[in-house]
Amino acid sequence: LAQVEVIVDDTCYIPNIYTFLDQCPSNDPAFGEITADFLIMKEGQPVTEFPCSEPVSQMPIDDYSDELMWLQVLRTLYYLDRGRTGHLPWTDLSLYDWLKSKIGALNIHSTATVASCCGTMPDGSKWVKLPLAGDSGREYGRSLTGVVGKFNLLLHEARHIDGYGHVSCCPVGTGACDQAYNEEDLSAYAIQWWVEKSILSGELYTGFTCDDPPDLEQTANFIRSGANLRASLRFCENPPPQLSAETDPLSPCRDDCARSKGRLVVSDEGN
Repeated sequence: LAQVEVIVDDTCYIPNIYTFLDQCPSNDPAFGEITADFLIMKEGQPVTEFPCSEPVSQMPIDDYSDELMWLQVLRTLYYLDRGRTGHLPWTDLSLYDWLKSKIGALNIHSTATVASCCGTMPDGSKWVKLPLAGDSGREYGRSLTGVVGKFNLLLHEARHIDGYGHVSCCPVGTGACDQAYNEEDLSAYAIQWWVEKSILSGELYTGFTCDDPPDLEQTANFIRSGANLRASLRFCENPPPQLSAETDPLSPCRDDCARSKGRLVVSDEGN
């Protein structure tokens, strides 16, 4: 019996984010590649074991570790726009490949109060320092909105490596904002806003619009509100537009993605 893997549609590797996030990263065929690309550390020590049980949403929160949470975030990035090029305003790479080109490790550390960039590994690669999440943070971190927020945080920090710092002219305070939103030259906060808008529009397809209507509206409003708050507070001039259900409709649930689940494995018994 031979199995041949056929890529069905490289825009919907994640046909439904909720089903996807209920799977353990260690059961994913890409587990070895992801853990080779990114070293996950806790208190500066490499983590090599990621205990997990499915469905992930039903795991006791004490068992859902920070390192497992961040591995799940990286796994989501791995599949989100896999195989695509030229769709991101600031790079020709996919989100995962761009992040991989900037940082090589995540360091979860009890001394961190906020995420910061960047330390340097012995091989010269950069690492992002991340605070411990706590029970409520890890609970939030295994939801769609939590995962989006956390991979957006990694993208934000990685953008600093390109020389994009912060300025102090916005309402939030000293060194807490970007000068302007410019889609031809996206800064750290601008990347976060663009990604949130693209999750809602389906430019970055997650299948979250296949959820039940009450949860769908709640999720959409949460992502939209975060993007709008960022637009209001984090830019000194030319902020991105406010998003609304009327002007920025959600992408529909794609039946083709749901049927194919992004990949099709064809069994060929032969003779």
